[in-house]
Amino acid sequence: MIFMLLFLVSLIPLSFVFVIFLLYRIPLSKVVIIYLAFQFLGQVNISLLYSVNLFDEQTVHFLYKVLNIANIYTTPVIFLISRLLIKYVPSEDIFYHHHFNWVNKRFFYLLLVFSTIVYIFSWSNFGIAGLELKTYHDLSYFYPHYGSLGWIFFLNDIIGMLGILLLIFITFRLKEASLRIFCTYLSTAVFLIFIIGILSKMEVIPIFFSNFGSVLSTIIIFTGFFTLQSNNLSMINIDLKEYRYLLAKIIHLNPSYIYVKDFNHRFILINSSLKQLYGLSEKEMIGRKETELDNNSQRATTIEQEERFILENKVKKNKSIEVIESYQGEKRIIEVTKIPIHMKGKLFLLCIGNDVTELKKTGRLYSSIRKDECHRRTSCGDCS
Repeated sequence: MIFMLLFLVSLIPLSFVFVIFLLYRIPLSKVVIIYLAFQFLGQVNISLLYSVNLFDEQTVHFLYKVLNIANIYTTPVIFLISRLLIKYVPSEDIFYHHHFNWVNKRFFYLLLVFSTIVYIFSWSNFGIAGLELKTYHDLSYFYPHYGSLGWIFFLNDIIGMLGILLLIFITFRLKEASLRIFCTYLSTAVFLIFIIGILSKMEVIPIFFSNFGSVLSTIIIFTGFFTLQSNNLSMINIDLKEYRYLLAKIIHLNPSYIYVKDFNHRFILINSSLKQLYGLSEKEMIGRKETELDNNSQRATTIEQEERFILENKVKKNKSIEVIESYQGEKRIIEVTKIPIHMKGKLFLLCIGNDVTELKKTGRLYSSIRKDECHRRTSCGDCS
């Protein structure tokens, strides 16, 4: 009964592995998934120690040695987390770069080799020699008995503790607030489960406390992920608001006439230049049609028919010349481009009009001068 309960509890880290894998794509996701997967295997291993009535001692001994890989290799995984966090430490952090440049790939591989040696020794009688049957308040369980090289497992635990302290230290050197908060959750969870594991190995507390400690640490890590994701989304929303404000400012400062209409030919976006052309405010124009604003009803109807054709046929109108009369009665020559836009199942019309009145006047003036010059030369017989 106790075995099944502990086994079910050990599935909780595994469930969070799938949640993080499917939902979260943030820094350290992969390595935290590895860490939680090792937590799952480690807690299954502890559950096996309480399967006295289900499996014989030899079977439990064999399975315990197999799954003990999770406990042993957790040490290099902790250092791997620290190594990956290094790139988030500000380059101006002179203290870190002078005293912790040894936390590199070479050191990580060295730890992998050491952990591999520890795991190999665990299969010999010098490592995990056997299991002892013990009782705690009428609860029978197996307890691993270490051989003459049992100290090597203790050394691996000490290195793991140093790795956790390094993780905590790097966490406080991080400049990015959201990542620092997440790493605070992570280092707290790792430290908690490590201390519980050490106390259970020393038989200060029952071994099965590790399973429930693992659940608590997993929840802490997941809370950190959720907090980090929420902060990232908040930052994205802030950035979007800033970009939206910047885009609106650019549109309004643009000297071209810019507007967007919906499928029913109503203005939904206009810039300052267009408001000046019509002599109307944004409130007076938004949500209204051209035919409701333009005194020249025939011209407004023609524009509406043209834009209906563009939207229905999804064709683009490129740089056509139109003559528009401003609200002051001044005629302006506009080079107009109209583009249909499909967004979220709806059609919109984007119009960009460039005022080429002065350019046309300059062109006509140049043409007139050119004609006069040509006429003068013709009279002299020298026009080419």
